[in-house]
Amino acid sequence: MGSVFGPLLPGPRVTLIPPRTEFLPQYLHWLSDTRVTKYLMMRAPFSLEREKDWFENTSKDPNSYFWAAMRNNAKGLEGELIGNCGLGGIDWRHRHGTFGFMIGEPDQWGQGLGTEMVQLVLAYAFRELGLEKVCSAVIAPNEASLKAHLRAGFGECGVWRRHLWFRGTWHDECRLEVLREEWEAKHGAAALWPPADSSP
Repeated sequence: MGSVFGPLLPGPRVTLIPPRTEFLPQYLHWLSDTRVTKYLMMRAPFSLEREKDWFENTSKDPNSYFWAAMRNNAKGLEGELIGNCGLGGIDWRHRHGTFGFMIGEPDQWGQGLGTEMVQLVLAYAFRELGLEKVCSAVIAPNEASLKAHLRAGFGECGVWRRHLWFRGTWHDECRLEVLREEWEAKHGAAALWPPADSSP
């Protein structure tokens, strides 16, 4: 079983690293930006104290993995903190969990970085954790997030109609899933993790 802090997962443009407490103020900044929270269930930021409590409590969760997303610099090294992602609610007996991600820096949107984050986590979920299925959900108007999921291997499996109420109207929620064998068939040969030069 794991902990909330996932291991380092390096990608071509994004590296996923274990989160650090010094990132918490940046998380609060993102959650204060209505551009970022437009399609999130969290409509307002926590206080810093509540954020610290969340960090402490979830670090002890044996059924979750959480990463900070760093944009690689020109040398391929970890650079700017741009978002986060995670696997939660892992059922170890039935081998499935739920994925979610956020890019908190608007100037990093529209560059395919979300797709890379999804690809890294799926590779880790299937090849290291041994999960059989990963699920996710996207609020229907969020086309960018939906496309990132689909490009990385997810498929739509249903729609929960008029499921979420915010900004004065109802929204559908798209339900997504991907099975290990489906992901391996479509993306396994070009998987971003483990790195090609990693040891067996």
